[in-house]
Amino acid sequence: LLLLAILYVYLAKILVTWNLPSNEINLYASFAALFFILFFFTLGSYKEENKMIGFFIKWGKYALMPILLVQLYAIHIRVSAYGITTLRYISIILVSIVLAFLLLAILKKGKYLKGIFVVIAAAAIVFTFTPLNVVDVPDRVQYNRLVAILEQNDMLLDGEVVPGENVSENDMREITDIFGYLVNR
Repeated sequence: LLLLAILYVYLAKILVTWNLPSNEINLYASFAALFFILFFFTLGSYKEENKMIGFFIKWGKYALMPILLVQLYAIHIRVSAYGITTLRYISIILVSIVLAFLLLAILKKGKYLKGIFVVIAAAAIVFTFTPLNVVDVPDRVQYNRLVAILEQNDMLLDGEVVPGENVSENDMREITDIFGYLVNR
């Protein structure tokens, strides 16, 4: 509950300043979501005996929804500006699973929530062993971004990188950042 309170103070700050700090909410929102799911399953059987647990189980899913929506918006901003990286891709997968969990908890009154483990297992297989894995997808996205910027600046000739003229500072920074990301994998 303390983490949710801190996140709501953070959301209030965002609303007051109209400034979404870059990538700061992602980690905390992810922890809050994972803790909620963990507590939901581990403490759920005590909700009748303990009013605080009952309150948390009943209302936590509603309290978490706005935080996850802001998290999705923050991820969208980062992906739009810089493309998908491994951490952003994992964040998108995690938020999607948590949103499915919350929607099931809200719309189906928790009826199919145990099935979330099957979804998590399937996601783990798909995002580890298929072409949609968390390494190859971000690498392809970043490689395609790099090629597009190089072509835009006439720096790609027969598949070879050549020096460009009048390359903007922003494009030079993007080329350097993307190249660094791909090389340091």
